Parts: sequence; C-alpha cells; structure tokens
Amino acid sequence: MEDYRKTKVDQFVTRVPKGKKADLQAHAAARDESLNGFVNRAIDETIQRDNVNDDTVVLDKEAYETLIDLGKMGKQYIDLITTENERDLLHNTDDDKVEEI
Repeated sequence: MEDYRKTKVDQFVTRVPKGKKADLQAHAAARDESLNGFVNRAIDETIQRDNVNDDTVVLDKEAYETLIDLGKMGKQYIDLITTENERDLLHNTDDDKVEEI
C-alpha cells in the first residue's frame, strides 16, 4: 500500500470548520461515495465549470431532461417569440403603411 501511495497518488491536507467534515461525510455517504471520492468529484466538476466558455450553458441532468421533454413546446415558444418580435419591429417603424403579419 505504501508503494502505491508513493507512486500513484498525491496527498494534501484540507482544513474545514469544526463540524463540516461530518457534513461532508454524510453528503458523500448519501450518494454512496467516500469522502475522498466526493472531494475529488467536487474539484473536477468545479474545474470543468470554471473552464467553460462564457457563452456556454452547463445544465445538470434534471434540467437537461426537462428541456428535452419540453422540446416541442420550446420550439413553439421560440416561433411565437420570433413572430412577436418581428411584429414589434414592424410596428416600431416610421412607415405608416406597414402590414400586420
């Protein structure tokens, strides 16, 4: 085991306020993870989020599935908004001969 630690992993100490370690352990256990696994996952996910381009939206699984479920309604909404925006643009012109769409 000592050879593995020397050659395969780095180790560092993290300090947290009194009582927080128990909270972190409970959180990890509720997800069938070790504290070490949870901390590594949290670090990896934070780095991934920090490295995402500003114009990219990161969705969790539940939000993604909701968007998939709402796909048809979402397209209809986008079509409606586009139509309303086009109508608004036409009504905001100085030309009195603008037709309604």
